[in-house]
Amino acid sequence: MKTLLGRVTVTGAAAIAACAFTTTMAHADDATDVYIGGSIGGYALDVDDIDFDDGARFVRAYAGLNLSENLSIEGDYTRLSESEDDIGGTPSEFEADAFSVFVRPSVSLSDHIDIYGKAGWSWYDTEFRTTAGVPATLTSDDDDFAWGGGVDLHLSDNLTLRGDFTRIEVDDADLDMLSAGLTFRF
Repeated sequence: MKTLLGRVTVTGAAAIAACAFTTTMAHADDATDVYIGGSIGGYALDVDDIDFDDGARFVRAYAGLNLSENLSIEGDYTRLSESEDDIGGTPSEFEADAFSVFVRPSVSLSDHIDIYGKAGWSWYDTEFRTTAGVPATLTSDDDDFAWGGGVDLHLSDNLTLRGDFTRIEVDDADLDMLSAGLTFRF
């Protein structure tokens, strides 16, 4: 956990510095704004080597900066709630936290609908626990490529409804997340 917090601190400081620099430059042409949001959804985790295949809910908080009308950078924190499955007949549980940074290009389909893609990097802490027999816990922190996409429905100048898909490319596993959220633009 200390390693993840250190990475989050360094990455967060770099993102804030980049946002401050970009905001200063972008205000010259008045094409930028900041947004925050939150979403809830479900995730599916399929770990090949240990035959773990389950999912559960998650919550996500995010913030971003529009660099132009069709390009933004975004950071998020995701908390994956506990999921359960049997590994070799032994009941097991999984939970995780992740911090991600994305570049997010978008295309407007109309005045109220945008579609977007996103690509970036995710830093995460995971914990696997066996819950029967001899209890065991395996914790890990790592980082991997992440990507996704979605749809923004602009309800007003400041409020947007978001539908989002995100995948973290974990070695020997698939972590897919589907969510709905609200974004507030300043």
